Amino acid sequence: MTKPSISATSAETHEMSSKIEPPSFGTYPRNDQRPYWPQAFRPVVFLMAVALALSAMVMFPLAIRSGNAHHALEVAGYVGGSSMMALLSITALRESGFRHVRLSSRIQRIHDPRHGDGIIVPMRRGLTAPVMIVLLGGAVYGVAASALWFVSGNTSLLPDGRDTPRDALLVAVLAAVALLLSSVLFSIRIEIAVRIFREGIERHTRRRIFLSNREFRIFLPWADITSVDAEINADLARHALIGLRTAGPIPEGQRTPHDSDDRIALLAHALAAEPNTLVRLLQDMKEDPAKRPEVERLDSADLLRPPPLRERFRMARRRKGSR
Repeated sequence: MTKPSISATSAETHEMSSKIEPPSFGTYPRNDQRPYWPQAFRPVVFLMAVALALSAMVMFPLAIRSGNAHHALEVAGYVGGSSMMALLSITALRESGFRHVRLSSRIQRIHDPRHGDGIIVPMRRGLTAPVMIVLLGGAVYGVAASALWFVSGNTSLLPDGRDTPRDALLVAVLAAVALLLSSVLFSIRIEIAVRIFREGIERHTRRRIFLSNREFRIFLPWADITSVDAEINADLARHALIGLRTAGPIPEGQRTPHDSDDRIALLAHALAAEPNTLVRLLQDMKEDPAKRPEVERLDSADLLRPPPLRERFRMARRRKGSR
């Protein structure tokens, strides 16, 4: 592992880089425990999740009935459509506020021969797989629907029961697009792991995009980190991002596309930890060296246990009302 060359830079250089970077989203005082990224309950999105779940449930008996009638294409179409609706329902449920319900089992205490005991925060599950299932489920439904119409004139899977060539062709085209997108997505794999030690923070990133494989590993001692900022990156659909600003330049070979000259980006929205809990822990460890040995405890993973979901909803409402 190569340690980044962190050297002192002039105040003018640091001021120039801070103008380029997105401003910190954490504008509250450090003793204010309101969330940087509120996790509010969104009832409209929740109702959408319920509707999608009901649609998935309706397709199951239809698939069973088609199976009893030995209609294989209908069964495939209903199963594909049901899978698509079920995964969309889970995604909508997360977007309605029901995410990071409890401490992830993937956050664990680890031992590193170079840095000692610490905590590993990997990527959360379900970032790519649900999208793949949605696309493949939609593709299966589209292929089955169009094939049924072109082969036998069966309109059971077509929207609104229409029996026109245009509708069947449109469904076939959409299925082809879904298959293409799923193949592209299958060729892209990104893995991120953040390790927190008494000495500092390590970020390990693997990026496979088609035939290109790149690996980025960087370790930042606490002394080389000037601030831990809570940000929102517009390039990431306004997802939560934690910026670790350094006292000097980061070598280009150790930067990901989201990094800059003096800032390492932790994509908090993609990690298994609740973002507000993670950034508070990093800020506390940066500002108070006495708290750094806590990551070596046997129960150190509990440091990232999120507040109860009901409390997070209440805090989001209070923050909205205080604006």
